[in-house]
Amino acid sequence: MSARRTASKRPPPAPSGVRPSPAAKDDTVPEGPTSFRRPGGIARGPTVEYDVTVVGGGPAGTETGRRLAEAGLKVVVLEEHLDLGSPVQCAGLVATHTFKLIGLDPHGPFHQQEVRGGHIVAPNGRRLLLSHPEVHAHAVDRAGFDRALAARAEAAGCEIVRGAVYVDSTLRHEPSREMGDLAPVRDVIVHQRPTADQPTRRTVLTCRLLVGADGVGSEVARTCGFPGADEVLSGLEIELEGLDIPDPENVHVHTGSDIAPGFFAWIVPKGRHGARVGLCIDVTRGRGKSALHYYHRYLERPDVAKLVAGGHEVNRIVGCIPLGLRARLVDDGVMLVGDAGGFAKPTSGGGIYMATWGAKELAEVAVPALLSARSDRISLLPYEKRVWGSIGRELSVGEAMRRVFRRMSDAELDTLLEKLDDPKVVATINRHGDIDHPSRLVLPLVARRPSLLRYAWPATRELVRGWARRT
Repeated sequence: MSARRTASKRPPPAPSGVRPSPAAKDDTVPEGPTSFRRPGGIARGPTVEYDVTVVGGGPAGTETGRRLAEAGLKVVVLEEHLDLGSPVQCAGLVATHTFKLIGLDPHGPFHQQEVRGGHIVAPNGRRLLLSHPEVHAHAVDRAGFDRALAARAEAAGCEIVRGAVYVDSTLRHEPSREMGDLAPVRDVIVHQRPTADQPTRRTVLTCRLLVGADGVGSEVARTCGFPGADEVLSGLEIELEGLDIPDPENVHVHTGSDIAPGFFAWIVPKGRHGARVGLCIDVTRGRGKSALHYYHRYLERPDVAKLVAGGHEVNRIVGCIPLGLRARLVDDGVMLVGDAGGFAKPTSGGGIYMATWGAKELAEVAVPALLSARSDRISLLPYEKRVWGSIGRELSVGEAMRRVFRRMSDAELDTLLEKLDDPKVVATINRHGDIDHPSRLVLPLVARRPSLLRYAWPATRELVRGWARRT
């Protein structure tokens, strides 16, 4: 699960004056720059200071920054929190192929637990174990994971500024020798949070490209006029310590309208003695109750109560997950990636794989465009086409599957799990299942169990309707 970073209210303008020097390192100021290195003599135009300004220091933002910096562009990443990676906004379950995509060792200092499968539990309590000898995912310390990605970005030459809150941006055009006409330029207003030796300030950065990687409540998307997300789930997750989990290599997923209407609840072990326990709900089906209400009901289930017995809370997350890829992802001098673009998977709420894949696609379009001094919408539009041609297809299938899931009653979910509880079907799921590409499982499942076509056909119908709405 990936969740929203809480949107910051726009602070009042700070008094003008001499720009402060970078904050000193002490017990109250986190490591890393909290003010901007003002470059001098950059041949980027009369006032342009950076090639790219990325808003958001999560995986989408730092991976985008790293790839752009490795191509020789001057990049700054703005992270609103002083402590990068905090507060944690995710269940911390990262698929193995995500690490392959980004070239990172999954057994780094952030690693907590290898995951081989999971227990799927129907509303009536029927349990189905889907597990595999190979490791499919890793439970990680998300704060440590985020910091590892940020360190790689900084090593590539990307500047990361902590405590820098995006406020707004304005679009203007400047003469371009390369283009022979006017090129888009973004003036980005940034509020810098106070630190031990740096007062609250406002800064204006100028760049040729602004990247919104600032999550579900993306201020970049809002201020630049992009359409909102199709659906937003409300979620709660509590991290527990002091547990005794018998099989930490398997997660637990519970369904049912009494504990997680419109979605599901989960237990993700981070070792034998700790776990992240949470759920998301569709607020339109929650009967006016909060996610916390359903969380307490979840803990009342006998099997869950047994797993979390003796645990004590060490961290709590309250947030949202956006579902539905945005119809537009680019405009003059601006691009969206990750949750800001609606990249979260509709079937699981996870967003790290899609976000890092999106960062790769974004860089492959933005780098040649910027090196040619082009950042207009037409030059950036291939990014939208690449997204829709790759992860967009998977997200569309996921949206169709989710619309079918939302309409299913608890009794129908019980029946579905009963149909799946067959050794040959389980073997098919273990062979073809992919947490980030669930569509790859549909045809093999239907071939193995034709009666499942009654679920696949409505999903296909929803997929066609979804495509029709977007054209």
